[in-house]
Amino acid sequence: MPILIVALAVFGAVAVVFALVFGLFAPFLAILFVIAFGLASSVIPIMVGMRVGLQAKEIRPRNSFVGLMLPAIGYGFFEGLCVFIILVACVALFVFMTPLEITDLLAMQSGDDAVIFASLFEVSPILTLVCFIGGWGLTIALRTALLVPFAGASIGADPGGRAHTPFYGFGDGFGPMLALVLVSYLGSILTIPFVFWMTIELGFADRLAATAATMESIDSYADLAAFAKLRSTHNNYFTLPVLFCMISNHYPFLYGHEYNWLVLAYVMALMAYARHFFNLRHRGIIKPSILVRAFIAFLVAAVYLGYDKFPATMDVADMGDSAGSASVPEPVVDDERATYILAQHCVVCHAATPTFAGFAAPPAGVLMDELANVVGSAARIRTAVATNYMPLGNVTGMTEVERKDLLNWLDNVSP
Repeated sequence: MPILIVALAVFGAVAVVFALVFGLFAPFLAILFVIAFGLASSVIPIMVGMRVGLQAKEIRPRNSFVGLMLPAIGYGFFEGLCVFIILVACVALFVFMTPLEITDLLAMQSGDDAVIFASLFEVSPILTLVCFIGGWGLTIALRTALLVPFAGASIGADPGGRAHTPFYGFGDGFGPMLALVLVSYLGSILTIPFVFWMTIELGFADRLAATAATMESIDSYADLAAFAKLRSTHNNYFTLPVLFCMISNHYPFLYGHEYNWLVLAYVMALMAYARHFFNLRHRGIIKPSILVRAFIAFLVAAVYLGYDKFPATMDVADMGDSAGSASVPEPVVDDERATYILAQHCVVCHAATPTFAGFAAPPAGVLMDELANVVGSAARIRTAVATNYMPLGNVTGMTEVERKDLLNWLDNVSP
């Protein structure tokens, strides 16, 4: 997150410098530049999201988050310049083909897109539609064509395992990608009207109006403070769930399950329900049954999630059958394979001098830079690997095959 914020700050600072330069001799171009680069600023978080999604698919990145930022800023500037050129072309088309001048366009800066569109539509309906539909279409097509290069740059590798080459895969899978982008844009456009409609239909708008009227009728600071405390009480239900979500990577049963998102949502809902007990207690209402129900629901979830971790009960008949059949042992993983897996996924943190950002010393004091150190802590390491606790959040992209091989080796070297 800090790196993302820094990258956005650098992108914004450079864009502002260019906008100021444009503003010295062409204020209208400065406005178009800000609009274009405002749209292009989403490239950086999109590429970070792509990296996280590909890691979730167990695709190991070749670059670090720091190494991701430079191509993200570069692609952002490329898209911003292209959108800027599209906007300039649309404006130039209007200026040359209608009686409008730049000063007329500057006068339309009402802040309301609908008013600007209506004003332009009165001047030339066909040209307005061509510019709006054509300009927006070209912008969407550009973003669509860049999605594959974005994905390659996000992990530092192109399809086929080669190191990322700028703009490699430009335009690949354009049809399906275009459908995805259109759905995302339509969803974002329709979300705000839908929220406003739901606000009115569910009565939230009336409640907000009543709240505003109540605040206007408050005379003393004491009453205003009491009113503010009431708002704070109602807004604290997700305090504990949010904190729990922040530390959820430390609990393998939350992110190691196939439906980890559903597990996390379930636990967060339980914690919000438990918080209701404390809110009632602050008002002098004691209902311990709320905590009891929340605790029972949590135990039920824990037993369900851990059920497949316990060995199934074997009856006598099964024991007789299994005793007579010879099991085929799995091939033993050698030290070379184990060393490779440890070097790829463990040593970056568990070394005398960790190279992974944020660690000044090996976590829990466990060293894995030499096999002798690993053997000494084999039991602890095996538990962490078997429960998917390590690598933490699987940020290094350890595959199931690598995890199985490492467990195989640990089973054979455990004292």
